[in-house]
Amino acid sequence: MAVTSASGRPPTVDDLVDLRPAKLRARLLFWAALSLALHVGVGLALAWSPLLRNWVFSSFRSTSDGSAGTLGQIRASRAALDHLTRKRIVESARKMLLISRQVADLRAKEWSGVEQRATANAHFKAMFDAGLPRIDLIADPGDPAALDVPALFARAVAIETQVMSLYEQYKAVGLSLMTVSAAKGGSPQPQALADSLRLTALERPDRAVLDLAMINAPLADLMTTTQWRAWREHLTLASDTAEVMANNCQRVIEVIEKVVAVIEVTGSDPTPGGVAGEWWKEDHAYRGDSLRSDEMVASDLVSIDKNAKVTLGRHLGRTGAADSRAAEWLAIDTWWWIGPFPYLTGSRTKESLTHAYPPEHGVDLDAVYVGKSLSGQTRTLRWQYRPMSQVRMEPRDVFRESIWYFYTELWSAEAREILVNVASDDYGALWLNDDPKPVYTSGTDPRPWVILDQRQFVKLKLRKGNNHLLLKLDNNGGTTGFSVIFKLLADAASSR
Repeated sequence: MAVTSASGRPPTVDDLVDLRPAKLRARLLFWAALSLALHVGVGLALAWSPLLRNWVFSSFRSTSDGSAGTLGQIRASRAALDHLTRKRIVESARKMLLISRQVADLRAKEWSGVEQRATANAHFKAMFDAGLPRIDLIADPGDPAALDVPALFARAVAIETQVMSLYEQYKAVGLSLMTVSAAKGGSPQPQALADSLRLTALERPDRAVLDLAMINAPLADLMTTTQWRAWREHLTLASDTAEVMANNCQRVIEVIEKVVAVIEVTGSDPTPGGVAGEWWKEDHAYRGDSLRSDEMVASDLVSIDKNAKVTLGRHLGRTGAADSRAAEWLAIDTWWWIGPFPYLTGSRTKESLTHAYPPEHGVDLDAVYVGKSLSGQTRTLRWQYRPMSQVRMEPRDVFRESIWYFYTELWSAEAREILVNVASDDYGALWLNDDPKPVYTSGTDPRPWVILDQRQFVKLKLRKGNNHLLLKLDNNGGTTGFSVIFKLLADAASSR
């Protein structure tokens, strides 16, 4: 149907103009003015009336004179919050007691190792007869119906301390079992339990001290808003701190259960070998007390590729992936390291080289050990992080007749089998993931660092994601160092 104007003629553009936008603007202005007037009115009312302010902004104010409420309201609220606080503290204490029993069982298992060795070793017998320092164990979290908040809180603090003490003893017993040295008559002597306890001591966190007068204040003292808030915040502090303590104990058990790498004591029996050749040289300075070039031992090790181009990194990408690049060789260049440990027998013997020093019992990057005595002073050892910009990895300080350990994580985009070349100066052993046996060991004869010798290759089965590598390095004298180099192109792998 055709559209016409009132005059019967076809409409012009002006005839079709809709006047509704003008009406809409007017309505918007009206509602905006009304909203502004309401907000201004409410603001003036709140500014003028304290009673209205208390009613709008306070969750527990019924008067305008600063009081927190009536006596009945205070009594009911106090009882409810007190009950809730006791319940939360007891729940946290129960969690800590569960962890305490777990750690106590682990401690007993470690102590049984001392008992077993005590039957044939006088040094372990002396340790077993002396026993562990006494810990008066708490068995229950407390009765919330019989104990008040301060008593339950003090019990929770004692349970947290109990967990930490048990953990210290568990770690100390294990450290003494691992750290043994030769004694007269050839009988291994464990590290003194007192020394191990000193090394495994944890820093005790500061916990809140509750104001007993505040918590036990009579109802009459809680009538004002300020006093009521102070009392309520004090109880909240008690319950929140109890939950923090439970989380702290949970981290203790997680450290035990999720040790970076758990490796059973199997030793690292050497597999010797050799052909004619020369050693790889890299132009950088060495550090140490006596690292002369004339101490470099002769060797029949030889590199199969003297012109190898080695890429540094610790990530293996997926073949053909857009974020990967082709590389022939990949050397891991980032490690945690710890050492030096002294030889078990005091000299470089097969027993000293293959002895399972503490890191072989599990890589705990927070652990502290007693290291080699240097210049008559005992050295405390901690794991240290060290990225490198060269193929050869080395300890920061080099000493003769010493043992070091290096730990790293290698990321692989997919599960794969891959060749790896392990070169060490001198003795070396390598573990992969949770395999209790080393995947590679060198010969015990002193050797220089020679990369890509054909007998230093081993095939590794990497899993998708992170793979844990632990390497043991010995230095007989002179320089020391190692490299772990992956063969990529032959396995259709790529690095990034």
